[in-house]
Amino acid sequence: MRRKALGCITLATVLALSGCGKHHTGNSNNTESTTVINSDDYAAMLPFESSSSRYKHSSLNTDLRENMIIGSGLMELSKQYFSPSKYAYREGEFLTYDALDATGIDGVGLLGRTSEKNPNGMNLPVDTEVETDHGIKKISPMDVLLIDIYEIDWYDDKDLGGISLAIVLNDKVGSSEKPDIVSDSQLSAYGQEVGRKTVSYLRKTHPEIKSKMPIYVALYKQGGVNTTLPGTFIEEANFVSKTNGTYSKINEDWAIFPSEKADHLDRNNNTVFQQFASEIKKFFPEDTSVIGTGKFKDENLTSLSIDIGMHAKTWSEANAMIQKVNSLLSVFSDKNVKLKVVMKSDGNLIAAIEREKGSSSTKVIQLQE
Repeated sequence: MRRKALGCITLATVLALSGCGKHHTGNSNNTESTTVINSDDYAAMLPFESSSSRYKHSSLNTDLRENMIIGSGLMELSKQYFSPSKYAYREGEFLTYDALDATGIDGVGLLGRTSEKNPNGMNLPVDTEVETDHGIKKISPMDVLLIDIYEIDWYDDKDLGGISLAIVLNDKVGSSEKPDIVSDSQLSAYGQEVGRKTVSYLRKTHPEIKSKMPIYVALYKQGGVNTTLPGTFIEEANFVSKTNGTYSKINEDWAIFPSEKADHLDRNNNTVFQQFASEIKKFFPEDTSVIGTGKFKDENLTSLSIDIGMHAKTWSEANAMIQKVNSLLSVFSDKNVKLKVVMKSDGNLIAAIEREKGSSSTKVIQLQE
C-alpha cells in the first residue's frame, strides 16, 4: 500500500503513528513509556499490560466507537487534575474482570446487584422503585442502571499518583422497544452514590491507594434510544480524601450535521456544513454522502467529524475528490472547531484529513492500493 502523509495525525481510527511529541521522562527513575503523538497526550507505561477488565468492557458494550469515546473522554477530562507532562498511564489495575463481574458461580462483583451475598454490588435490587418519565417504576430482573466502570491509573515514574474512573450509566428501564426513561435527578443521585462507593471500595481493598490519593470520577450516560449518537459525560468530582468529593455538571452534547438540532445549537456551522456538502455533491454527484457528527461542550461546537462516502471507479477520481474536500475545508472559518474527515469509496478507506483547533492548515493522509 502506498501512503502519502503530511505531518503527524491523531486519527487513531486510521493509523497509529509515532515520533511526534515528547517522551514521558518523570522525575527520578526515568520509567520507560511510549512516545506521545501530540504534546498534550498521555504516554502509556511500558511494558504495556492489558487489563482483564477489557473483556468485561467489550462484552457489556459492543459499540466500539462508544468504548473509545468513553476512554478518550475520560483522559481528556482528567487533564485538569493529572498533567500529561507529569503522568503516564496504565489501565484497570484494580477494577479487574473479577472485581467487576457478577455473572460467575458466586454472583459477586461490583456490577451485580446489592445484596447480603454481594454487599459491594452497585446495581439496584429488583423491585426498587425509580422515578421515570412515566411515573414510578420498579426495577425488573432485566434492568441495570450501572453498565460498567472504566479505570485509568496515573503514574509519576513508578509511583501511583492517582486514578480516574468513568461510571457508565443507563437511564432506560422496562421494554427495550419503548423503555421508560429514568429522571435526570434520580440518575444523577444514583451515579453520584456509585462513584462514592467505588472510591471507598478501592481505598479499602487496596492499601496502595492511600486515603488522600486523588481519585477523579466522571459520570457517563449512554446514548438515547434508537440513535446513532454516543452518550455524554454529565457530572464529575475529584475525591482527594476518602469519599469526600463535590460533583459538578458537565455540559456535553452531540448533533448530526445537518439537522434541526445542529441548527438550534450552532446555526452558522450548520449552514456552512450544508454549503460544504452541496459543493462536494456538485463536484462528484454520483451517490456521494456527506454526514457530520459534532461534539458540543458548554453549548459550543468543539469538534466536527465528517464521513464522506463515494463510488470512485479510478484513483484519478478519488484523488480529485480528496483535493477538493481538502480545499473546501477552508469554508469552516471557526478555528475553535477541530475538524476530522474520513473518506471512503465503496467502503474502502482512501483518505483522512485533520485540522487542529486554532489552525488554518490541514494534515492529509492518502491511501492507495
